[in-house]
Amino acid sequence: MQKYALHIKDMKKLLAALAKEGKVKGPRTGESGTLLAEISANADLSLDFANFRLPPKREFFPPCEAIDKNDDAENTVLFGIRPCDALALDYFDNVFVDERFVDPFYKKKRDKTLVVSMACEKPESSCFCSSVGDGPSGKIGADILFHHLKTSLIFEPISEKGKSFLLQNK
Repeated sequence: MQKYALHIKDMKKLLAALAKEGKVKGPRTGESGTLLAEISANADLSLDFANFRLPPKREFFPPCEAIDKNDDAENTVLFGIRPCDALALDYFDNVFVDERFVDPFYKKKRDKTLVVSMACEKPESSCFCSSVGDGPSGKIGADILFHHLKTSLIFEPISEKGKSFLLQNK
């Protein structure tokens, strides 16, 4: 598939385009480590981190939520999650959206989420992605994969949802 480049100075334009898709969450580093937090076009993203302190699966399985109605899911963009976390979403898809049983709450959230995964430049010694059939640039579970190359970002569409977003915003 075709790849798209974005100069790092144009990050605000990208974040504004992502915001049109829905609520955007990305890596923000604070006192307690790097967290997946809601961001705006003016946010200071942390693109140099090993992994999140709390996993992105919390977006689909929060510690507490009312499940009496299924129309609360909003469009969301998970920006900058690692390939191992995107792979975990694929495993969840296999359990919660399979041929025989579908969890409507999970499926609605997943359908309304654009997953933009960031390849790992230097995997940590504690990383295990290659042990589970993935790698630092794994594509499974992501809609878009990007590489952070100091002054630019290189985006590659993985799914039709990712391809559509990139074509609309190139």
